[in-house]
Amino acid sequence: MAVMCPFLGAATISGTVRDPSGAVVSGAAVGISGNGQTPIVLTSDARGTFASADLPAGTYAVKVRRDGFEELSKAIDLGTTSAVIELKLSLLARRQEVTVVGPCS
Repeated sequence: MAVMCPFLGAATISGTVRDPSGAVVSGAAVGISGNGQTPIVLTSDARGTFASADLPAGTYAVKVRRDGFEELSKAIDLGTTSAVIELKLSLLARRQEVTVVGPCS
């Protein structure tokens, strides 16, 4: 009798979240979805790292969010080997408006 293992050849998506200067970003929400799997939400640790194991081969979307930064999305084609990715966030563009009120001359 053959035994089927649904995660045979499963791999890991792992990586590091960084800011524009290359410094690590802790506390970033890292979402991994696709390939018919239940979406996974992780948080980058104090070293900016994250990992999700036991993923079957396929195409995944990795989305990263952190206050003060633009959301980043990246597509990953995961085979039977692990994927290690570096995710570099861009600073959120802040709009500042200054109104000057004074006497008219």
